[in-house]
Amino acid sequence: MKRQETLEEAAENYKINIIKSGRSHRVEYTQQIKLDFIAGAKWQQERNNNMYTDKEVVELIYKITVEYGNHYGIMIDEEMINELFEKFKTK
Repeated sequence: MKRQETLEEAAENYKINIIKSGRSHRVEYTQQIKLDFIAGAKWQQERNNNMYTDKEVVELIYKITVEYGNHYGIMIDEEMINELFEKFKTK
């Protein structure tokens, strides 16, 4: 099983690839590239941590539709919600 890279290793590898590609040759720029890579990865992680799970979304939809259904006398079951969620969620 291959060992997963740390964020620091991934940033260093990205920096090396930038240098090898010829897109940047100045040391101060390549250090900034590494720092920017790390900042971007941390931003993405924070963004992912703030997202709802599929289960949480289904629970919210169910609560909303039950409330709506009760108000208008419509029966909505959990199975219907799950089917609709799977049909319309983006992957």
